[in-house]
Amino acid sequence: RLRTHFNLDPTVMRAHLPSLLLQPLIENAIKYAVTPQEEGADISIELRRNADRVLITVSDTGPGADSQYQVRAMQSTGVGLANIRDRLAQAYGDNHRFETQSEITGGFRVFIEIPYQIEAEEPK
Repeated sequence: RLRTHFNLDPTVMRAHLPSLLLQPLIENAIKYAVTPQEEGADISIELRRNADRVLITVSDTGPGADSQYQVRAMQSTGVGLANIRDRLAQAYGDNHRFETQSEITGGFRVFIEIPYQIEAEEPK
């Protein structure tokens, strides 16, 4: 039921990412996209580099922003996305971007943009 797709730019394989950045995004995708649909869903993870930035996209083919999804999302604790937002702000200040997008026709996407730093460097 879970179908995964990875598009990983080799130039970002050594990039420093805050710990546990992707895990809650994938857990949310499984909980809200795969679990409620009998046919399951696709989850895609894309990491690429654009000059001195790392662009991260996690998307799914779940129910999107229909009313049932919105009710479930409102009933959840909502700490996963909020924690990611807070951790990115602590690590990068204003030097990052975090966006979510949901379509009525289905699907949910999280987009993160952070500075490209190799593993040995500390976040600035």
